[in-house]
Parts: sequence; structure tokens; C-alpha cells
Amino acid sequence: MSPSPRSKTTSVRFWGVLLGLLFAITIIVPVVLAFWPRVTAANYARINIGMPMQDVEKMLGPHRYDDTEYGIIGKTGAYVTNSRLSDQEKLDRGFQLYRRLQWISPEITIVVIIDTNGLVATRYRSDGQGDFLFSW
Repeated sequence: MSPSPRSKTTSVRFWGVLLGLLFAITIIVPVVLAFWPRVTAANYARINIGMPMQDVEKMLGPHRYDDTEYGIIGKTGAYVTNSRLSDQEKLDRGFQLYRRLQWISPEITIVVIIDTNGLVATRYRSDGQGDFLFSW
């Protein structure tokens, strides 16, 4: 006994809908994730001292600012630089070489200080900033 034409139509419709959903998911999910905010207060709270820089970048995405400079981190985690001292004077006073990375969103600005081992030495935040893409 052969299947009825109605069951063939239902089967074709089912597979058509299923393939359509799979196609939509493979297109829509990456687009949504690409524009989903990653630089947020919640993600800032997840950054821990000693966390590898690669983990921070996975969580926040690409940084907007990157600088290497001599700085010193106080007992409270405050990060201090000094542009008036020579590099040797900085070293003599206990300054170390750090990498300062910055992420910006309308919600929050996140600055992470990375030590020479590639680990978070300290972090701080400030108010968000507008998107500079259209600010010319």
C-alpha cells in the first residue's frame, strides 16, 4: 500500500519548515550575537584579578585602546602613572611595565591593567561613552 498524497505533502511541508528554521537560525543567531552588548557592568563584575587577558578579551570582545606604560598599583588596586619621571626613575620607584586595555560602550567604560605575565593586575570602570562611529 502506497502512502497517500496527503502524507507526502505533509512530509514535504515538515522538512521544508525544518530546513527553513535551520537556515534562519544559522543566519539570525550569529547576527544577534555579533550585536549583543558585551561591554556591560555585569561582565565587568566577572573580571577578576589574576584572570588571563585572553579570557577577558573573549568575554568583552576586541578592545578599543591599547597602551604599554610604566605604572604602579597601590594596595587598594588604584593604578598610577607618572609622565614626568624618566623610565629609570620610574623603575627606581617601583613602577612596572603594564598594558592598559580599554573597552567602551554606552553603558560603561572598562579599563583593565595587564601585567607582563598576561594576567589582570587591576581593573576599573567609569561611565559609558557614546559610539564614536558616527561622531565625526
